[in-house]
Amino acid sequence: MQPTDRKKFQIIVVMALTILVVTTVFLVYRNQSNNKSSAYPKVFPVENAVFVYKVDSLSKLMGKRVGNITYEVTEVSENTYTIKKTVSENLDIFFDNGIKTLRNDVSFMWSQVIENGKIVENRIIERKIDSERIGMVLLHYKYQGKFENGAENIDLWKLKSINVPIFVQRSIPGGRTTAELVETNYEYLKF
Repeated sequence: MQPTDRKKFQIIVVMALTILVVTTVFLVYRNQSNNKSSAYPKVFPVENAVFVYKVDSLSKLMGKRVGNITYEVTEVSENTYTIKKTVSENLDIFFDNGIKTLRNDVSFMWSQVIENGKIVENRIIERKIDSERIGMVLLHYKYQGKFENGAENIDLWKLKSINVPIFVQRSIPGGRTTAELVETNYEYLKF
């Protein structure tokens, strides 16, 4: 080989090795990311998951009411889940008990906020799960809709990867409601 051919050959070998190393690193990183995302967090919905919300509602006409609303996932299929809603006695004037079946990608409460609202803030929160610290993205949604005598304003906070609200604040002309997740058996929302 002549010196110029040898130099070209060396450049080709170095480039091939660089491509091989970069590809290997990329594939290893992607595999680790895929494994972690499938394990953390477990995808909602999960059968028998229970979510208890403390609800505080104030209305000019009905006064102040405080109580709990419990949601329980009773059945999960490939595309849908069934959830049972139980309202404490002092809130039944505002909310109904019921059972409904939803698509797996739809939240069981205030889904219009997640679907039509605007994300105004996101922050990373760290959680320790199974002795491992993981970062999760907390999203803050804002939604404004029309109501009988004015506007309906809703703020909702939820984790990016889990379609379950953690805290909701709703105001309408003549009233307001807050709902805070206070108890759950769903591991990834225990704070």
